Amino acid sequence: MKNHFNDVSKYLRQGKKIILARIIKQSGSVPRAAGTQCIILEDGSIKGTIGGGLLEHQVMERGRECLQNEKSSVMHFELTGEEVAQTDMICGGVADVYLEPVFPQNAVAGKIFNRIDHLINHGGNGVLLTLISDGIGPEDAKSRVLIEEDESATGEIGIIPAEDKKRLTKYLEIKSPALTKIGKGKQSIFVEPVRPYDTLYLFGAGHVSTFVASLASMVGFRVVV
Repeated sequence: MKNHFNDVSKYLRQGKKIILARIIKQSGSVPRAAGTQCIILEDGSIKGTIGGGLLEHQVMERGRECLQNEKSSVMHFELTGEEVAQTDMICGGVADVYLEPVFPQNAVAGKIFNRIDHLINHGGNGVLLTLISDGIGPEDAKSRVLIEEDESATGEIGIIPAEDKKRLTKYLEIKSPALTKIGKGKQSIFVEPVRPYDTLYLFGAGHVSTFVASLASMVGFRVVV
């Protein structure tokens, strides 16, 4: 699965305000799996896709609102029954999407995503934990933490009790994005593995390899011809 952490890091370095939207929970038949990301920019454009259709359209509209009010938002979609029939969508599942404002003014966010960018490009591994809640502002420096394979941490999630923070390294073993609950209040946390892109080797650079290389790059492979 292709993520857009590299793009987040790039936009922050360029001084751009963005909304990072990702599917945090899904069940049944939905367009994309948990962990799928897209980025909504200030000009209204989108980088990536979380499935298209009405779901993505509504996420883009909410994303623009989040850029204006500078607050996070959780959206719930039930792609079943009458709702599906009215929108011509063929899915029949349930999905939750989290929209998170990531602004360059937040130095901690910059450090986290720059570090993720480094890990992806230099063969490192880690896990990103993000607090899931409505109303989190882009200035909040305690809403996410990156834990690397050497157990070092960048950032923090302020509401997690000290005794639970010591156990966060267990999430380094996670293989795919997942929503979990931590602490006495059972606060929702989204856990995403951070690792280098898989490499696809193509032997020969003919017309077939040209199209295969383009497609492989689109879906998240590092391509070597």
